[in-house]
Amino acid sequence: MPHQPRPPGPLRTADDVNRDIRSLWPEPETALSGEAEIRYVALLVEWAAAVQGDVVPAA
Repeated sequence: MPHQPRPPGPLRTADDVNRDIRSLWPEPETALSGEAEIRYVALLVEWAAAVQGDVVPAA
């Protein structure tokens, strides 16, 4: 998978983004609306960038 460049601007922490992802589902059995699903995908991309930013390269 090719490396995706980071979006400009400050990154939020993975924990912050995860909190927003969890807030999309007030109840786990609830399906997301179309708009919420679009937001979810955007949050997943942001979360992946935040997690990648937390990785420390091996020496």
